[in-house]
Amino acid sequence: MNNSKLNLLKKLQWLDWGTLFIGVKGLPGVSIDPTDISDYACNKINEVEEENDVFISVAELAYCDEISDETIKHLERLAEWENIDIHLSARKWRLVAFIILLENLNDDYIYALLDLNDFWNKWEGNDTPDIVQGVGNNMNPSEFYSMDNFKEVMFKNKKWINEEINAINKTMN
Repeated sequence: MNNSKLNLLKKLQWLDWGTLFIGVKGLPGVSIDPTDISDYACNKINEVEEENDVFISVAELAYCDEISDETIKHLERLAEWENIDIHLSARKWRLVAFIILLENLNDDYIYALLDLNDFWNKWEGNDTPDIVQGVGNNMNPSEFYSMDNFKEVMFKNKKWINEEINAINKTMN
């Protein structure tokens, strides 16, 4: 898997049929290659007994060479079979995408603040640490686009990452 987001999902032990399904369905900045699906299915095929009615879906995905409606149906079926919470899968992607963003964040704090805001606008959610200048606060542009505010925003975002990792892991157990 050459996809840094998928690799991070795997490292966190969050890669499953649900994350593949919701990733293929479409999320901001998420792309899944058919070989990623095929590789995952090949690793999972021995865990499913041939008599199981989902074995065919896993076998079909092991030979995935394109993302088609049939691919999506197989992924959905397997996510349902494993009783995976698709909302949780989306949260996993959001967190992983955010961690990758932070690893590649612009060195200029003004552009970094713009990139952070752009990310949260695309991903949305009422549990984000996003702060927008003048929305729910009295910060003027010079206060908002300052190094002090950048440090505070980064602190809040890193705290959110840790809390979100813990919350996701707790939900999974």
